[in-house]
Amino acid sequence: MAPNQATLTLFRTAIRVVRQFPILSLRNKTLYNVRDAINIYRYESDPHRIAQLVRTGYEDLQWLSEWRQLPPETLQKLVKLTLNKH
Repeated sequence: MAPNQATLTLFRTAIRVVRQFPILSLRNKTLYNVRDAINIYRYESDPHRIAQLVRTGYEDLQWLSEWRQLPPETLQKLVKLTLNKH
């Protein structure tokens, strides 16, 4: 994915949102996932695919923003539930 302004803005905003997660393990894993997604699609050159990825990224960012606002106890319970499924 060519680093255009929309991509860089999405990446920076996602990092900013994730750094505010109250649970360190969740924060670290999500930061890793954000960086990994950028690296996976780094060489995408199709403008339509890039636009689709950025749109999806903003949808995911909205979801992350909502999670970030949950009380730490609720987030901790969700993390435990998720870990117990695997």
